[in-house]
Amino acid sequence: PSGALFQPYIELSRGWDPGRLDDRYRAACRLQAEVVLDASVRLREQGLIGG
Repeated sequence: PSGALFQPYIELSRGWDPGRLDDRYRAACRLQAEVVLDASVRLREQGLIGG
């Protein structure tokens, strides 16, 4: 599987705040990407997605 994940941090009360993109944010995004990719692989192995 391949794809791209883009998850900007937008605080609705403050707008775009790149100062919030710290190591914890990057780690959380990485974990979310790993979970999505793992799920995609499992779904493909089960024949539920893919071609």
